[in-house]
Amino acid sequence: MMRRRKHKINKIMAYFYMPLFFAILGYAIVAVTLSPVINTVIAAGSLIISSAGQNTDEVKSYYEGEITVKQPKEGEKIPVEEIDFPYSGTKFGELSCDRIGLSAPVYNGDSEAILINGAGKYLGSFFPGFGSTILIAGHDNLYFAELEKIQKDDIITFKTFYGIYQYKVTDIQVVEEGEQREASHLDGEKEELVLYTCYPFYPTVYEKTQRYFVYADKISGPDIEWEETK
Repeated sequence: MMRRRKHKINKIMAYFYMPLFFAILGYAIVAVTLSPVINTVIAAGSLIISSAGQNTDEVKSYYEGEITVKQPKEGEKIPVEEIDFPYSGTKFGELSCDRIGLSAPVYNGDSEAILINGAGKYLGSFFPGFGSTILIAGHDNLYFAELEKIQKDDIITFKTFYGIYQYKVTDIQVVEEGEQREASHLDGEKEELVLYTCYPFYPTVYEKTQRYFVYADKISGPDIEWEETK
């Protein structure tokens, strides 16, 4: 009698524990599979230096298909009035580094929507050719994933609609999230391409509190002729 009752209890408990086991197993599989997506969502808001004026309802391409480059002659400056600057949220360039396989479309602005579709130029920084800092953000598990392999002296090519620029990597730094504004070199007195992303690179489900910065000096590309107002 006791044996039959015990068997009946075990049978009832099996109906309870087996669905619970498979449910937990299913949640674990989903969590592992979606961890890069979760990481992107978490990082989207925290990666941006300042979201003021950065948000856009639409991400669009400044050009259809390949970017058409009007490359001026060597040493020739481009008058600033000849440049039709892109609106916020529009693609205006492409970043690449052949050695590490980096390839990323570049949009004007660094909103959450932009960083899902490519790399984003901070609106408070300059365009290539203006002799100052170009600050570009990207997600570590999307378009800037290859930055983990970058080294000093690597050459980064920035193809824009008005010219092709090249920058040589001079330094790589990891800083705390609270130090990223200072690390951005927005007050720089030379033309410097600054790329940054969340750190560490491997997918995680927690918010990352460090930033990975890559600094590169301009070595070629047309200058823009303009008057800086002090």
